[in-house]
Amino acid sequence: MEYKYIHLKTNDSSYVLAINKYGHLENLYYGAKLALNEDLSILVNKQTNMQGTTTVYSGEKDDTYSLDFVNLELGTIGKGDYRRPSLLIEHDLGFASDFVVKKHGFAGREALLVNDLPIPHGYDEYFYVLLEDNISKVKVKLDYLIFKKANVIARRLVILSGKGKLTKAASVNLDLNNNHFEVFSTYGTWANEVHASRHKLVPGVFEVATSVGPSSNRHNPFILLLNEKTDLHKGVGYGINLIYSGPFKTSVELTFDNRVRLQHGINDETFSKVLDDKPFITPFAALTFSDKGENGLSHNFHRFVMDHVVRYEYARKPRPILLNNWEATYLTFDEVKIKKLMREASKLGIELMVLDDGWFINRDNDFGGLGNYEVNKKKLPHGLKGLSDYASKLGMAFGLWFEPEMVSANHPIFTENPEWVVKIPGIKPSTGRHQYSLNLTLKAVQDYIVENVSKVLKSADIKYVKWDYNRNLSDYYSPNGEFGTFFYDYTLGLYAIMHRLTKAFPTILWEGCASGGNRFDLGILSFFDQIWVSDCSDAYERIRMHTNLAKAYPLSVMSGHVSAAPNHQLLRDLPLQTRFNNAFMSGGFGYELDVNNLTPKDKREIKAYNEIAKAFRSVLMDGTYYELTLSSAKDKKAYAMLGDRDENALVLISSGVHSPLPEVLKFPAIPVKEDATYEVFTLPQSTNISTFGSLLNMVLPKFIKHDGALINYLDKRNSAEALVKIEVLEKYTVSGKALRSGALTLYPEWTATGFSATTRITRDFTSVLYFITKKD
Repeated sequence: MEYKYIHLKTNDSSYVLAINKYGHLENLYYGAKLALNEDLSILVNKQTNMQGTTTVYSGEKDDTYSLDFVNLELGTIGKGDYRRPSLLIEHDLGFASDFVVKKHGFAGREALLVNDLPIPHGYDEYFYVLLEDNISKVKVKLDYLIFKKANVIARRLVILSGKGKLTKAASVNLDLNNNHFEVFSTYGTWANEVHASRHKLVPGVFEVATSVGPSSNRHNPFILLLNEKTDLHKGVGYGINLIYSGPFKTSVELTFDNRVRLQHGINDETFSKVLDDKPFITPFAALTFSDKGENGLSHNFHRFVMDHVVRYEYARKPRPILLNNWEATYLTFDEVKIKKLMREASKLGIELMVLDDGWFINRDNDFGGLGNYEVNKKKLPHGLKGLSDYASKLGMAFGLWFEPEMVSANHPIFTENPEWVVKIPGIKPSTGRHQYSLNLTLKAVQDYIVENVSKVLKSADIKYVKWDYNRNLSDYYSPNGEFGTFFYDYTLGLYAIMHRLTKAFPTILWEGCASGGNRFDLGILSFFDQIWVSDCSDAYERIRMHTNLAKAYPLSVMSGHVSAAPNHQLLRDLPLQTRFNNAFMSGGFGYELDVNNLTPKDKREIKAYNEIAKAFRSVLMDGTYYELTLSSAKDKKAYAMLGDRDENALVLISSGVHSPLPEVLKFPAIPVKEDATYEVFTLPQSTNISTFGSLLNMVLPKFIKHDGALINYLDKRNSAEALVKIEVLEKYTVSGKALRSGALTLYPEWTATGFSATTRITRDFTSVLYFITKKD
């Protein structure tokens, strides 16, 4: 069979397409980069005979070509491909389609069709393939954006013209030969996001889909296909992530002949679109390949997000240390209380004060106020400007919370513009958190949000915005009758708002939040510079969330806060040092507790923590992420950020449930320069005296109770280490060669064997953060 070959290349991968004699677009190869002069005919799938009930495409007697045995770039039905279609159109002649290539080539940006869907920026090449259906005459285009350094190819499908009803339009159809694949995906719910699932593919279809309105906390829109032997550091894998914030569906089909069909795109369950004279554009999906294990896939995705998704203004810019008042005050605050928080925060080295929910009228509880933008002068008599001016005097910036997509039941919109609310006429709508969703498909609603948010942002010197979204969509209805594209149109409406606001206020640091991680995706990151990972601020839970998300997203776009102890969501009581360690290993680092209720000891330590955070935070924005292997440790996780510019590094070792069995713990191997020398050190260990409980009875005079007033008094002022004058400060001078080989042995952990200058007092769910600097 004759072929026309197309070789798309990144720095480390090749994506080879071919147009066969029938005009079908085949995928011959996606994997490690091939030689420039490679004979691409070696990649062709040779069909030399028919098998049993095989459907022969041409119908010719001696032909052996069957679509069911071809790796295709576009999956359809009706001509012998019996796998799941990626494109499904109902037209005058039925559902069958037969798309053949009419034109292809490289083009400039002007040829790329645009709407409000985000397009990753800074691509190296744009390649397209134009196809036409022999049956319905519908024309479509496959777009490929090539990002060479990131080793990413972004793909999408555009339906250009034709008649019929579109009922499925996946952005990507990728057919691969099975390589003992396992699929990695995530699942979760509110405050319990991003659990990991990895399991072997079996014949049939594995599917992850969401339908709640946003991309959702139930499944993040990325998956990995990994060889069964692929681990963190070696082995073959593929990754895909959708640049979209609405309901999605990704599926992996393992066929009868041991091939894989991967699809990703808009969820087709409630989707339909009557084709007209306007092109229908699907969101881009980012594809990547690596033969360097899960970390290799992470490196590709992280470069892509930092260099081609997040806005240039903030992609690598260190974030200010913030204080958010939510868990300190919730909705009960006034100007005096907020100013008092600011004063204490400024003394601790905190650089940004964020005023959360409750600053506008009628917002004293969850039952009212949303949709209002007028400042509550009873709480804040000098308005937002009074607070931002006060922050400036203290040398701090000022930020503000919004929830613009929602409205409460007592708002005038319900009587003045009832069609602005997402609800079915004549049916009482369901609620979430006592609130309703505004219909972002309407231009009038978009204008209302943009005008009111803009007015507030112009009223004071606001440097940061936290954009929240606290309910899923229900009672879907479109006043224009376009029910089949409601979610798509809603998402486009959201992007239209974001386009306008981020363009009007480009210097503001924008943070996305949707009850935490309910909309953590590349679509949001195309406009907002970071995302609040979860409403669960427990330090230990965040380790799981951050490391699982880091398979596809850099730590720099994740927000993590030091919360109070016991934690408000789990009542887990973790040491301040652990809460700092775990929160700091994210780009949007800050605090969410009442700084006026801190002990003198806590205040001293937070001030010291913030100083070192400022010295090392550039590593989080500019470094390379590695999830690490701890071969000698039980129930522990470790990950690192290695600075790309200043050669500093950070390594976090987090513990789960401890064991009394003593074990030698080795520092995890990290890929630093072999011929250099490094200082590896931690913050001074600081343990509350009460941590030891009734063990204190063994060393204290009998009249001092281990849980009495004196111990409580001392706990607030000094650490156990300071009281006994034993400083536990891990500090090692290590060669790069030793660090690369994992040779460094760490201090032993507490195992009921006593207290010394070389004993780490670790407990269940605690962590140690290591700072690494290169010596001159």
